[in-house]
Amino acid sequence: MKKLLVILFPFVAFTQVNNAEIQAEFTKLINAHRAEHGVAPLKTNADAQKAAKIQSDYLASTLRVENDQIKAIIGHIHPEFPRVSDRLEEANAVTAENFTTGENAAEFFNDNNPSSKDIANQLFEQWKASPGHNKNMLLGDYTQYGIAVSVSQTTITHTFPNTNTTYTTTYVMYSGVTVFLWPTN
Repeated sequence: MKKLLVILFPFVAFTQVNNAEIQAEFTKLINAHRAEHGVAPLKTNADAQKAAKIQSDYLASTLRVENDQIKAIIGHIHPEFPRVSDRLEEANAVTAENFTTGENAAEFFNDNNPSSKDIANQLFEQWKASPGHNKNMLLGDYTQYGIAVSVSQTTITHTFPNTNTTYTTTYVMYSGVTVFLWPTN
């Protein structure tokens, strides 16, 4: 009987994406979607994008290998800034005082180096397919938003001692977050 020895050498690295390009493309998609449903377009907001980046960076940082399985946290909780409003306050306290917040979060895996347009489209389609996330995208009370995407990857090396062969698998995860703003005044 041949035995398989798996040696895991997780390596997490962060790659960069062009969040300005992603936001420009996502803005086209979300505003076309809102127009189809008779909802006013969203304006982009730099503070909302900074708040989204706080969460997307955190989500990307959770990618890990556990018992030969790829694991990551996806959600709306952050250990230092538990609420979306906390992240917005970190970005700009004045903005946080004047807006109520909403948030969408998603992740997907793609090791083909997708373009900014592909990343925006992937996130848009995921959120559109989810009733709660789609509701956020179409809520007329939201007037501004920001989106940020962070990327992480982990590489696992498997070694077969009987044949002295090794192969490597790399998983690239894209964590996307939108923060929506609703004026309180």
